[in-house]
Amino acid sequence: MNAKKCKILWQAAYYLLVPAVTGALLALFSVIFRAAKDAYGLGGVIALTYATVFCILPAAVFILMRGSLLPWYVDPFAAAEIPLAFCAVMMIGPLRRGQAFSAAFETLLIELKDDGGIGGLFLAGMFVFALLAGFSIKRVRGTALSQRLCCKLSGPAAEQ
Repeated sequence: MNAKKCKILWQAAYYLLVPAVTGALLALFSVIFRAAKDAYGLGGVIALTYATVFCILPAAVFILMRGSLLPWYVDPFAAAEIPLAFCAVMMIGPLRRGQAFSAAFETLLIELKDDGGIGGLFLAGMFVFALLAGFSIKRVRGTALSQRLCCKLSGPAAEQ
């Protein structure tokens, strides 16, 4: 496989992987929160929520943003996928309860505007954090880890 095909396949897989990993993490945290509620009560759930929002989720975003092959300093498309994945997860509940897509979207907007718009600010902050976490001078030069890995996977002929 030549380097160009490998790069296209890796980039496509990367753009599918970012929301999948984000959604899987949110689903995992949901299960953990339910278990913590029964085991540790409200205080445990609050502590776990803070740990998730301020430690685990930013670390996961930082790791995910390092894998882009886009030869720009930042990858705005991957950074936008994370807030969009949050929105998609937030819309699942109303859709499961039988609401139409437009009603579920309206519910999402109401939830994001609630409490002075803190939900929308959180998503905007997550986008900016993902942009900053994905900043890479090496990616523009073509020497980022993901780019070198892609060259190695595509074979010795592609490295020249």
